[in-house]
Amino acid sequence: MARSRDLTAPTTTILCTKDLLDGMTAKVWEFSESIQHLWKELGAQARAARKQATRGDERDLFLLPYSIVVNVLQQITDGYVHLDKNLRFMVALDDIEPKALQRAFTYLEGVVRGIPLDEILLRVDSELAALVAATDCATRDLAEAILPGEGTAFADPPSWAYQAVRWHVAKRMAAVSFHDREIEPVYAESKTKKDDDGNPVMRVSGWRPTGKTAEVSYRPDNSGDMIAWDHPIGPTFAALAHPLTKQALEDTYPQDPTPSQAQYALSRISVAMSTHHGRPEPVINLGAHMRRINDTLVWSKTVMVDRGTGPVLLVGLDGWKLNRTNRLALEIMARLDADAAALQDLDTRVQAEIAALDAPKKDGGRPRRVTEKPGTIRPLVPKQRSFQVGSGAGLHHHELLHEYATRALGDKAVFLTLANVAGVQHLFFDHPPAQHTKVPLPTLSVIPWSTNPPGVTMCRDGWVSHSTGRGTCSHHGGIR
Repeated sequence: MARSRDLTAPTTTILCTKDLLDGMTAKVWEFSESIQHLWKELGAQARAARKQATRGDERDLFLLPYSIVVNVLQQITDGYVHLDKNLRFMVALDDIEPKALQRAFTYLEGVVRGIPLDEILLRVDSELAALVAATDCATRDLAEAILPGEGTAFADPPSWAYQAVRWHVAKRMAAVSFHDREIEPVYAESKTKKDDDGNPVMRVSGWRPTGKTAEVSYRPDNSGDMIAWDHPIGPTFAALAHPLTKQALEDTYPQDPTPSQAQYALSRISVAMSTHHGRPEPVINLGAHMRRINDTLVWSKTVMVDRGTGPVLLVGLDGWKLNRTNRLALEIMARLDADAAALQDLDTRVQAEIAALDAPKKDGGRPRRVTEKPGTIRPLVPKQRSFQVGSGAGLHHHELLHEYATRALGDKAVFLTLANVAGVQHLFFDHPPAQHTKVPLPTLSVIPWSTNPPGVTMCRDGWVSHSTGRGTCSHHGGIR
């Protein structure tokens, strides 16, 4: 029989409401079609130059206008800036001086045209740079841009709002500590399995809190996610106190760790806004993930860089076969007097790795690659491979994430709830008609199975497991 009581479960999906978005603003530049056309022509010119580049002339391989200008803009601002790839818009949290924009785009056009950097300001009269600098910067209110207007049934947020709201939510949540609550397994005797002596085998029947908690600090990154920068997870760090201080790292880190001992990952909380059929307002989706750190830079596509202030920067690497920092972006930043110390350190490490790869092999072959101890530069593993830390965060982490968002956002957070509604046969965002007023809104609805369909198991606490056999529902009180 189906359960007579309602089954509800919290989620980490939050409604976009006026209270949640109150006070959130963004600086927005909406570029004209003529600017987009000039940008497209510049990209075509850069592609033609890259095709003609020889293997010995690697400088032209970095003629990637979008990569160059994004790297430059991140360094001349606080890091919270997003440029549309087709140059339809640009959004930031703080204003950017028109003069800085004009100089950045002038240098960009100059390097694409192959003009020496020292001569660009004298020889290049960039129409693109002038139009970009002349574009008005508007301060936009996110509540007005995201929520449906009067007489509008559903929201249709502009593209820039999807990025800006992530920054604000991440900054607000990162100001509050995450509470990691320790749990321990609860064992029970198996009713069917016995050991060699005929005694019942003990199995994990559930989990319970031990009462111990620890505070974890997350930092926002410039993409709008959050990263537990000072809390590495891996074999070497399991026994160290957190947050991991620089002194503790120097005192306790192994002198010569093996590759497996040095591997580590960082907890990441993703923040994303989305719209769904049946709901008039968008929602903010929070997710728990693991971001694994690579043992090399030149085979990484993205690197996290800590500048000491502001968000952690996600820097893309460019190149042919071996990835590296965009040298043209570094040269432009030097002309703009931008503080590119972190990127210079990144480039130094990249060049050292390339030199080591180019060096003649020793008797034992090339030296083994070992992940460097946590520092200001941390490359990301580009694809799935054998690793000491898994890529999934687990259900317990998601439960803690719900508690974290509740504390960080307070009464402004209205969560969607997973609810069992009789007669509903699908998982969807439930926006029921008037006759279903007894169902609390907002909700998700789940099929009220009375029996277990093939390949699906109903757990005792109401959780639906898509596995069968040994261990099914072990974290949810066993099989119903």
